[in-house]
Amino acid sequence: MKKPSLNLKQRISLVFICCLLLIFGGIMSISNYSIQSILENKIETGYENTANQLCLMMENTISNMNHVSQLLVVGSAAEYLEGYFHAEPGYDKIRYSDSVREQMAVLTFTNPTIGLTAYLSPGEDKPLFTTGTIRDKVDLDQMPLL
Repeated sequence: MKKPSLNLKQRISLVFICCLLLIFGGIMSISNYSIQSILENKIETGYENTANQLCLMMENTISNMNHVSQLLVVGSAAEYLEGYFHAEPGYDKIRYSDSVREQMAVLTFTNPTIGLTAYLSPGEDKPLFTTGTIRDKVDLDQMPLL
């Protein structure tokens, strides 16, 4: 049995094709690996950036809520609220009520990230003062604290 022999031109062509296939396969695998690692890093960086941004937003919101709640307890709104509770029904009570609402509106206006602000009285279904409207059938005990 005689082996088929290849002439020099055929051997050179075969070696050239094999080298081209090896080089093309190497380039494709390196490119695929590079693209995959870049995409994975972008996704991971995107998740980290989103989480960091969310943490900063939550910290700012909590800081604003802390600031507003301190002003509601210690500021002039609290003084007007105390006057409201000690005032006799009539003109003085209405004046204190308007002053409390005005101070709450100023606090809410200067802190736009704070939505609804309210003075709640324990044991009552409705808040005493709010900066917005609340539906009638809202159970405040079921609402989240933040």
